[in-house]
Amino acid sequence: MSHATKNDSDPKSSAHISSSEGASSSFAHVVNTKAACVPWSKLPVDCRKDIVTIRFEKSKQGFHIHKGVLSFWSDYYRGMLNGSFREAKEKTLTSDEDPYIFTIFESFCYTNQLTD
Repeated sequence: MSHATKNDSDPKSSAHISSSEGASSSFAHVVNTKAACVPWSKLPVDCRKDIVTIRFEKSKQGFHIHKGVLSFWSDYYRGMLNGSFREAKEKTLTSDEDPYIFTIFESFCYTNQLTD
């Protein structure tokens, strides 16, 4: 069973994720909580300009998503896509994560609803 703890008074605090099932611990960054209240129609127009590609190594599956939408919802991707990283120049990201999880995240980015 996994659980997360964070400092509720700081919306940008790190949440430690631990598992009693022996899985390795990792840290998740809790950010942009106010963004969860923003409907698609209220996103800045420039969020809908550039398209980036995310490729998943395990499945060779790829996704195309608006750079601004991805950056709006994720500080992690914002840093990658707007910094001096190779990914920002090439507009292509590679991930070793499960593409199914990204499908859920992508759907949330565009609908503001979590689905399974």
